[in-house]
Amino acid sequence: MKWFSYLLMFVVILLSGTNVWSFERSRTDLNVPTSWETLPVVYYIAKQGSKDIADGSEIEAVKRSFETWQSVNCSRLTFQFGGLLAEPRAFYVPGGPNKNVVMWIENESDWPYPSDVLAVTQLEYNQQTGTILDADILMNGYAFQWSTDEQAKKDTHDVQNVVTHEVGHLLGLDHTSVTEATMFAEAPAEEVSKRALEKDDKDGLCTIYPQDERDQFGFLTVSTELGLASCPSSSQQPTTNNPPERGLGCEVAETSGMMLWLFLALCLIAFRRSVRVLS
Repeated sequence: MKWFSYLLMFVVILLSGTNVWSFERSRTDLNVPTSWETLPVVYYIAKQGSKDIADGSEIEAVKRSFETWQSVNCSRLTFQFGGLLAEPRAFYVPGGPNKNVVMWIENESDWPYPSDVLAVTQLEYNQQTGTILDADILMNGYAFQWSTDEQAKKDTHDVQNVVTHEVGHLLGLDHTSVTEATMFAEAPAEEVSKRALEKDDKDGLCTIYPQDERDQFGFLTVSTELGLASCPSSSQQPTTNNPPERGLGCEVAETSGMMLWLFLALCLIAFRRSVRVLS
């Protein structure tokens, strides 16, 4: 009867609505997960960098953020640094040319998001296929102070810490509920822990971009009326996030309640058969 105990345990997990895999993928309005179709992903950095950093070290910090994701062994992901741009453009233009750029916005009038948003990754993608066409990372330079020190200065935000998080969005990952992960939604001042990826981040990356393309698959999150996670209210929205017009937040790949009850019925049938055999 051990096998039946295991089945019951699995059912409890289903009913609880708990994600066995906690990472989340960003999705189109049609619920299609997003990803890059062609590798390497070429990125650029705005030449002017951040006004808070005089020695140009923010450029290397941004590069290290991309290298952190590229160095995961179970993934085929590759990046290519395209160079510094003297006149970067951070918005997608149909027909292009377009470039994936990381840049600081230093003037309030040029920042199109709420002032308390620390950084934004703007994704442009095909709604039907989820193929990412363009991705730009905007850093809020007018409302926040930035640094690249090994230990971030008081009341400043670490460049590598924040950009590593945003590169995760650029790759097609959304916020996770795992507090230790790089893709967790909060990025307080002086934090540097997001420079290094946690298992949850690597699991997400290697699901989207596995070493062998034949291994690519999607994890399924089961949600029922008994275990739905609620979306955070506007007052709970993190300061490091995706642009609000993309409608990101709670993104759950759902299965219908009918499938769950079908599974339970099969378990019951199997149980009855086992009882007959044992008797």
